[in-house]
Amino acid sequence: MKCIALAALILSGVAHAQANDTTLRGWRAALAGDPRLDLPVMTIVKPAAKGYTVVPVGNVENFEKTTGFRVRTSSEFDWTAKLNGAPTVLSGSLQDVAKNLNADLVVVSRPGASWQLATQSTTTDVAAAKSMPKTSAEWSAWLNQALGYDGVVVASDSDYVLVRRTSANLDRSPFGLVVGNSADAVSLAEGKRQGAGMIKQIENDGTFAVYRLEMGERTGIPAGTKVLLQ
Repeated sequence: MKCIALAALILSGVAHAQANDTTLRGWRAALAGDPRLDLPVMTIVKPAAKGYTVVPVGNVENFEKTTGFRVRTSSEFDWTAKLNGAPTVLSGSLQDVAKNLNADLVVVSRPGASWQLATQSTTTDVAAAKSMPKTSAEWSAWLNQALGYDGVVVASDSDYVLVRRTSANLDRSPFGLVVGNSADAVSLAEGKRQGAGMIKQIENDGTFAVYRLEMGERTGIPAGTKVLLQ
């Protein structure tokens, strides 16, 4: 009887593993068509006479490789605006700007000590760059510092989480810290990075990585939760 019970337990475990495939391939199959697998779109703008204009980031391909964001370029915006007969100067609130650009994140560079990170619902002040970035490397270095984290949880399943990078890569360390109550945060200040769990990387394709929860509550990690590499 014990052997039969043990066999049933093993088969149950195998069935669970097949139903909850937490490999990168499994996540992609489970989330096929889900916008969470799309790279978030961002744009950098600066104040203009009647609103904001788009700022170039230098080499777009290099910027995207080192940040994990897809860039809405000035030429792309100008072309779309002209096609739709819309002005090439963005106006309205920063939330309106983000919506008009169809962007997940808008960086507002302006004279002074503070810049802003805006989404379609919130705006956060961050420290300005010491000098105006000109190259993609300078822009990505500033953005990674302003965000204050290395990755974002896309989905979770029991002891596993799928993380999308927001910094150059997720290979810097096999271990990461899940930051508690950070799902809705646009950026993380150093004093507000309270750990809620330790995770260990088991698979990585350069943009996404699968981690196993080593320490912390196993009650489900909300999508959007931020990750710091240790």
